[in-house]
Amino acid sequence: MGILLPRHDHGSSGFRTIPIKPAIMRILLVEDHQDTRQLLTHLLTHWGFDVAPADNLESGLNRLESEPIDVILSDIALPDGTGYALVSEARRRGKEVLAIALSGYNYPGEVQIAKLTGFDHHLSKPCDCHQLRSLLQETIDRKRSVVAC
Repeated sequence: MGILLPRHDHGSSGFRTIPIKPAIMRILLVEDHQDTRQLLTHLLTHWGFDVAPADNLESGLNRLESEPIDVILSDIALPDGTGYALVSEARRRGKEVLAIALSGYNYPGEVQIAKLTGFDHHLSKPCDCHQLRSLLQETIDRKRSVVAC
């Protein structure tokens, strides 16, 4: 990962890459569909994030309890419960995390329930990767500004 800049050396052409290292955040990804979970894990890792994948509510709750988590990215419909229950429990435990719902439904009622149960944002599937990255970057920027104060 890096920034591509033009070369200014005499006699050379092309570009040089200046490496950048993003602030690492740990993302709890709870998604029961294996292909989607693997694809999102790969994408988030490529972006420089540390991903803790889980395939159901129980394993998500276990990871939330035993590992430091900065972001919860969760499907709503899980085989043993819901993403609503996951985030509601995270909030009850006092976890200060960014919570992003992933849902196959984009009905106003779905979005409202997600907000009421503690989600900060609601993204519909298929996920808009640019929007997801923007939400994550905003969180990184906010954390950096808090640290700088």
